[in-house]
Amino acid sequence: MPDDSSRLDTARWRTVLFFGLLAAIVLWNGLLIGVPWLVGQEVDGRPVVAMSAGVYLAAGAACHQQPARSFHPWGVQMPVCARCAGLYLGAAFGALLCVPRRRLSGQLWLAPGRWTAPGGETTLAQWVVGLAAIPTALTLVGEWSGVVDESAMWRALTGVWLGAAVGWVVSLVIRGEFE
Repeated sequence: MPDDSSRLDTARWRTVLFFGLLAAIVLWNGLLIGVPWLVGQEVDGRPVVAMSAGVYLAAGAACHQQPARSFHPWGVQMPVCARCAGLYLGAAFGALLCVPRRRLSGQLWLAPGRWTAPGGETTLAQWVVGLAAIPTALTLVGEWSGVVDESAMWRALTGVWLGAAVGWVVSLVIRGEFE
């Protein structure tokens, strides 16, 4: 009889890693909203100042943080631009789609591992990410060409789609739905 203990250990670690990723995404989104709220409420103190500075510095490593392209809740600029805010929020939604919800068949809800295109080379996940990237790519091309200057809300909405698709796929890979 084969030993299933290594499979159980792998499954356990995948679950721990998945929920760790989900917690990190939710925490990061909370910080992106919470820091402007704290600053807008004029909460003082070294811990708040240190946390705020740390969040803005960390966010600046991946985002241009241009004021004209950012949301300003409570009169304070968010640590990331509107597009990045949409990407992060979307990633949380995408990861939440992979929270274990088993059907009677034992298959993970929205698991695409069995969905492949004819020829088996392109999975649904690749199509989903590719299609979700189109709105973001169009807004980028429009902005870079100077044809359009979208609002922060439009940038965020296009980012939500791409973030959700990528969060969904990354979560499925961590959960072992893609081999």
